[in-house]
Amino acid sequence: MKQNIYFGYICWKISSRIEIKNPFHDLTVCLFVECVDIIANWDTQRFRDIAHRFSASFLYSTTAFFVLTQMLYVVPQVYDTSGVMYKLGCLTTVFITYNILANMSACKRTDTSVWSLPWDQLCPSPEDESLWRYCDSCERLMPPRSWHCKVCKCCILKRSHHCIFTANCVGHNNQRYFFWFTFYMTLGLLLSLGNTIIFMLKNFDYFYMITWLWPVAIYLDEFASGPSPPNWLGLTIMFNAYILLPPLVMFMFQMVSIWRNTVIFDLNNDSYNLGLRENFRSIVGQKGLWTFLSPRLKSPLPHDGTQCPEKK
Repeated sequence: MKQNIYFGYICWKISSRIEIKNPFHDLTVCLFVECVDIIANWDTQRFRDIAHRFSASFLYSTTAFFVLTQMLYVVPQVYDTSGVMYKLGCLTTVFITYNILANMSACKRTDTSVWSLPWDQLCPSPEDESLWRYCDSCERLMPPRSWHCKVCKCCILKRSHHCIFTANCVGHNNQRYFFWFTFYMTLGLLLSLGNTIIFMLKNFDYFYMITWLWPVAIYLDEFASGPSPPNWLGLTIMFNAYILLPPLVMFMFQMVSIWRNTVIFDLNNDSYNLGLRENFRSIVGQKGLWTFLSPRLKSPLPHDGTQCPEKK
């Protein structure tokens, strides 16, 4: 009975908040946002303590597991340890791991709230005052495209969403780090999955790999004639394939938001679309693609987040 009441409440919240243009996308995104929103409202402090710590611990332990598995077991058996490919694989693994952790840390440490602005920019100029909106929670005018976060308890500049891995909101100042964080997470898991598949194809019957990637195909075991992989390796490749989906989905959402210069829960709005190059530059800064090297690379943003130029 309680589950039906909660589901009905979520559906009512969704229907009252959005005008559905793309039913599959809007319902999927808003259902996730509303679920997190409702859980956070029950006990905000407990939600932050439990969800953030669990998510960060899960990410650290998962990253360490795949790095050690690839470096110590899979890659040495796929490539010759004295060859160039093995050394290149090790360097790539270190580079990707560094960018995953460094971009996550930079996203967490970067303040993207309205209060990060200088005091003289917290009030709108007379000509821009009509563009600012009043926040009932903060009880003051806020810049355009800023929304209030109930978990952070403040308004966020160009708020995209609240990330449970970084324990803060993704917005104007730290979207660059979150973008590269999701990119390197997706790239690292793809390379890990590819190396593991190559290793299994070289040493075991490929029917076993199919059954681990798609458990419904377990009935194909009778067609396998070669040696079977150890169970822990099969679980690893299955875990790798399934855990690849969340960062891949988030990275795709980031690509769409860059394409339209919008935020995740309002992807249909392209009022601020200035073209792909300018949209990308407004997120990563003046250095553009060079920011993929490291989050420590300074790349000033084109504006402070209070002025959002619209497309002509």
